[in-house]
Amino acid sequence: MKFYGGYHELELAAGKEYHRDCLKLNSGRNALEFILRSNKYSKVFLPYYTCDVLLTPIIRAGVGYKHYSIGKDLLPLFDFTILQEDEAVVVTNYFGLLDSYIGTLSGMGNIIVDNAQAFYAKPVIGMDTFYSPRKFFGIPDGAYLAPKNKDLACKLYQELAQDESWDRCVHLLKRLDDQIEGGYKDFKKLSPVFQALPLRKMSELTYRMLDSIDYDGVRDKRRANYKRVHTALGKHNKLTLALEEDCVPLAYPFLSSVKGLRDKLIAQGIFVPQYWANVSGWASKDSFESDLAENLVAIPIDQRYDDSDIRSILNTISDCFLEDDCLDE
Repeated sequence: MKFYGGYHELELAAGKEYHRDCLKLNSGRNALEFILRSNKYSKVFLPYYTCDVLLTPIIRAGVGYKHYSIGKDLLPLFDFTILQEDEAVVVTNYFGLLDSYIGTLSGMGNIIVDNAQAFYAKPVIGMDTFYSPRKFFGIPDGAYLAPKNKDLACKLYQELAQDESWDRCVHLLKRLDDQIEGGYKDFKKLSPVFQALPLRKMSELTYRMLDSIDYDGVRDKRRANYKRVHTALGKHNKLTLALEEDCVPLAYPFLSSVKGLRDKLIAQGIFVPQYWANVSGWASKDSFESDLAENLVAIPIDQRYDDSDIRSILNTISDCFLEDDCLDE
């Protein structure tokens, strides 16, 4: 039944969805569970350097798993020829900077591309690919899935119920009203909610929000901010990751010799996440992955920030934490 009149709902623009040909699910981890179940895998390989939330769908799907290492270029140190027909490997597009490499993996076996940090990366034919747009935009939940076998996936997809997400928006609304601290508390409360979230289709609210975003503007802003930060920090960065022409980064991954930089930046109001605390419990203490988890600082370069914001972030890093009086800009 369609209703008429009454109060107005949230009004959003329409017709701008980016991954319009993908299946729409309610979370990235559930997209991974969908992939595992639909392909009936018995085992999956995943990098040490990844979030432990990926274990939830793996365990729920009853799939075995094993970790593998990555090199200092963030590429897998993995022998793809060992994959059996009922096995798959998760390859992570770290910080949205590995698009070209991902493209070279076509035909290498059962590959699951984790594009949670690479929203703008195009899916590659023959590989299951999932996205977590919540890492790029202010939305309550949601995921996209580009399946390698679309006919099979669509049959399973039609059986899913649709989610509702209106009650996961409090932190977004509070932040809009500049109640950042209170909004963060609400954001943290969502962690156990996502842990238990059943596999469902994306909610109508999340879809409408994703259908209203200026994706071209976001792309341009992120790329410009990344280049500005790299110009200033590149010579101090132990990672050498070029920004390819079509890549749209999640953040600027800054791996330096400055100990405790993350905590110092947070104390100055520059909130930088840790990717990922659980890694130290998986990988050896002297591994590259443990170094990343402990010392990599993901500097924000997203669409919320203009030149003056980036300058302020760089000045904070320069003035407080590096030996140079001023970083090159």
